[in-house]
Amino acid sequence: MTENFLNTYIGGPRQDVLLELYENKLTAYLKGLANTPIADHGDKKVYDDVIESYENTSANEGYITAHVTYQYLEAIKANNYLTDSKLYAKADELIAEAVRMLKEYK
Repeated sequence: MTENFLNTYIGGPRQDVLLELYENKLTAYLKGLANTPIADHGDKKVYDDVIESYENTSANEGYITAHVTYQYLEAIKANNYLTDSKLYAKADELIAEAVRMLKEYK
C-alpha cells in the first residue's frame, strides 16, 4: 500500500517521510523484528509461513516490493532456507535498491 501511495503521489509533500516509512516496513518484512522473527532462533531456518508470504508478495508483478522480495526469496533458497549475516546483508542491499528505485520516480 505504501508503494502504491508513493507512486500515486510522486510530488507529494510527505514523499520523504513515506519513503522512510516504506524502508522501515520493508526492513521489518524481510529481516523480521525481535518480537516477530522470520526464522527460528535455534536452527536459523526461515519459517514456512514467511516463505509462503514472500512467494505471495513476489507474485505481484509490476511492483518494486515484489521484485526485491523475489530476489530475497531466491537468496534464501540458495542459502538452504537458513538465516545468517550474509543473508541479512543481502536484505539490506535489496532494501536500499528498492528505496533508490522509488526515489528515482520522485
